[in-house]
Amino acid sequence: RYIISGKDFLSVNATVRRERTQRDYYTNDQWGGSLGYTRILPLDMYANARIGFRNSQYDGPDGLISQRTRDDNEYTAGLNIAKRLNETVTLSAGYQYRNVDSNLSNYDYDNHKVTSSVSLRF
Repeated sequence: RYIISGKDFLSVNATVRRERTQRDYYTNDQWGGSLGYTRILPLDMYANARIGFRNSQYDGPDGLISQRTRDDNEYTAGLNIAKRLNETVTLSAGYQYRNVDSNLSNYDYDNHKVTSSVSLRF
């Protein structure tokens, strides 16, 4: 995390991961990263925007789906806004877009997710 100013924060994340499973078609190597920006707003509010990318390369084909080995590129973008009501309660709302670009049509999709939550701190 990097502090840009008293109200602006930047976060950068890089990931390398090896996921091992009992089946080669689920075992994969992943690499990716994300960039996030948070702005402290008036009235005990904040907003957070983020973008991310991840590549997943699988070890073997799933013979029931295809003879090709799966390779995915995942793109994400999101925005959250939160309001602190008091010392213990925070309300938040968010939107996320996710696009998985796979070389196998069964795993190629995009979706939109809208969330809301109440957080209690004690």
